[in-house]
Order: sequence, then C-alpha cells, then structure tokens
Amino acid sequence: MIFKTQNIWVDWYLISSSVKSHGAREITSWLNDDIQGADSADRVINQLHEAAKLESPPYGGYLGSGNAHHWGMFKGIVYIRCEYVEEMKVAMTYEQAVSALENYKKFLLSKRTDPANPPETFEIEYQLEGDEAADFYFNKLGGRLGYTLEERKAMAKEQKRRGKK
Repeated sequence: MIFKTQNIWVDWYLISSSVKSHGAREITSWLNDDIQGADSADRVINQLHEAAKLESPPYGGYLGSGNAHHWGMFKGIVYIRCEYVEEMKVAMTYEQAVSALENYKKFLLSKRTDPANPPETFEIEYQLEGDEAADFYFNKLGGRLGYTLEERKAMAKEQKRRGKK
C-alpha cells in the first residue's frame, strides 16, 4: 500500500496554494467543508468508533455526507470522496481518519487570530488517493457509499415509528 503524509493548515486559502496531492486536498476539503466545527469533529469521531466496533457495519459502512463529500468505512478503511471534483478521493485507515479529526479539533480550538502565534500545521496520513483509492475501497474491499432502497425504506419506517411516540 502507498503511504502518504502531508503537513497542512486547514484554511481554504492555504489549501489551494500549499497542498498539492489530491488525497491531502480531499481530506483538508472534507474537514473544512463538511466537518467545520469541533462538535462536528467529535460526532464523526464517535461515529467512526461505533462503526469500528461492528464486525459487519450497517449499511455497508456508509457513514454519511455533508456539503460536498461522502464518506464511509469498511474493514477499517475510511473512504472519502468529493462530489464536485472527480480526482479528489482518498482512502485512509480508521486510525488515520481519527487522528486527522483530532488534530483538526485542536486546530479549531486554538487561538488563530494572534499574528505572533500563527496556526501550527498538522500532519495527515492516508493510504491511497484518486482512482487507486476508489478501486481499493469498492473493488478490493467491497465497500460502498449510499444506501440501498431496502435500507432507505427501513430507515423511513424507523423514523416514522419514532415520530409516533
């Protein structure tokens, strides 16, 4: 497997000028566009921990979508893809995803307005990017994104049941 690492600042204006790899750009864009806040990062970390406990993740490991990205986890690999830029796909281990989210949370909670103390970069790691990431996640692991019609019906039924209480 390919192992890549990149130091980043998570500020959109810096992404376009300092991050060159599609994998690092995808992770950074996912954090900036869809995770956005520390509370959201905590929710996704908890979601990853819960999915990791399951031998057979529900819904094939699909974990959700946000403003611009879909993400899922299957067999310990987190796959994230951008809906708008075809090349921006990344596969990373569960531990790498949690680490990126934890570091992003620290970044968000730091004071970033003091010019004497600019934000620190943090390291992100991932396994594969682009079409290699997609091929590995979908074809080699058997992962998927999205819900089947049966799963959507079951979720709608469950929501309706909860609404009646």
